[in-house]
Amino acid sequence: MIGSEAQKQVEVNNELLVGFDVGSTTVKAVVLDVSSGTECFRAYRRHRARQAEEAAAIIGEIGQAFPGASLTFAVTGSGGAPLAKALD
Repeated sequence: MIGSEAQKQVEVNNELLVGFDVGSTTVKAVVLDVSSGTECFRAYRRHRARQAEEAAAIIGEIGQAFPGASLTFAVTGSGGAPLAKALD
């Protein structure tokens, strides 16, 4: 992964919590394994006024990294409302 992004192996049946912040200039995400509290993935990206596209790209990466895992999202930030509605 690039820059500050990191990924660790987790079992595909694990329950994962995804914290997502869609701000005015960046999109940030962190994935935690609920059972162990271990950070499994993180991303920090400038979206260059393309919030939805960058958020979708990160969500796609999370899905590919943890196929079969149960994902629960917590979304915040100035661009969080549209993303939260799309994930609902």
